Amino acid sequence: MASIYLSIGSNIKPEFHFQQCATALQQVFSNPVWSPVYRSAAVGMDADDFLNAVVSAQTDLSVDSTIELLKKIEVEHGRIRGENKFSSRTLDVDLLLYNDIVMDAENITLPRPEMTTAAYVLKPLADLSPSGIHPVFKKTYNTLLSDLKQNQPESVSGLSRVGLQLDH
Repeated sequence: MASIYLSIGSNIKPEFHFQQCATALQQVFSNPVWSPVYRSAAVGMDADDFLNAVVSAQTDLSVDSTIELLKKIEVEHGRIRGENKFSSRTLDVDLLLYNDIVMDAENITLPRPEMTTAAYVLKPLADLSPSGIHPVFKKTYNTLLSDLKQNQPESVSGLSRVGLQLDH
């Protein structure tokens, strides 16, 4: 069974879509555990704030099958494909980590590159797995978060924790 980490984001009815996502993930993965949920300003666009979280889970699916399933969950919850990368969305579910696999393929790069540069991904990941080791940088997620706080303090201070409970 593989250990996976997923990044979850939404800025269209985010509380509703997060609840829907939690139900969907519970149905398809073993032991999903949610980080705290954070609110952050939209990046690269003028839009409503996003809610973001990270989920750890277990799966017997392959990397490709996991990605297909995540895309299906997004579409089932109103995600429209082909939109501008920087656009509002009902649900964005990205595979951050699959065990310690390092790969760069047409449909996926693992570990997901933005997980070390985007505070809205790294902070919830560090909350969920503070002593987890990045498979490329060989640093803990807490250390990577400390590095980000030093280099881009405004990106981390711009996050605010939201009291949304999602473990089912």
